[in-house]
Amino acid sequence: MTPVQSLLSRCVEFEEIEPYAGEAVKRPLAFRFDFIEVFGGAATVTAHMAAKGFSVGCPIDLSRDPELDITKVHVLEWLLHLVTNRYVKAIMVEPPCTTFSIMRKPPLRSKLFPFGFDLMDPQTRTGTLLGYRAFQILKAGASCGITIILENPWSSMVKNLPPWDELLGHPECELVR
Repeated sequence: MTPVQSLLSRCVEFEEIEPYAGEAVKRPLAFRFDFIEVFGGAATVTAHMAAKGFSVGCPIDLSRDPELDITKVHVLEWLLHLVTNRYVKAIMVEPPCTTFSIMRKPPLRSKLFPFGFDLMDPQTRTGTLLGYRAFQILKAGASCGITIILENPWSSMVKNLPPWDELLGHPECELVR
């Protein structure tokens, strides 16, 4: 028996006996929306938009469903797909401010250390990742002419991350306090 034949004969061990049934998709992967709220938590803005008759997407927030965890790349890709193909008219991004808050005791970051004092701390790393996901959505929206709103407390240290100044320099972006 040749090495290739030997390898092929062992591959049969990994073959699935029953066909994979797969899980049905619970919501549409692509649709046209007037509004989507990201990191919405209670999703009060989504509720108000829906009450006014707008087509709203499911609020993207881990607290609602593990499938809506924006730390997962496929969730970000889906949002960017909606933005770049203009399947959504407006998005409101409200990144969690827990690690960026000046009220946090002990603090996890500062103006001089916007990425955090301990880069290996899981909470700090997740906060930074979520901040960058928000910036990615904003940048895509600015490039595609989609209205994207970033809502965060004025005191939040998210504005110390490098993309903040880059976005403010974009002709399509405006800071409102």
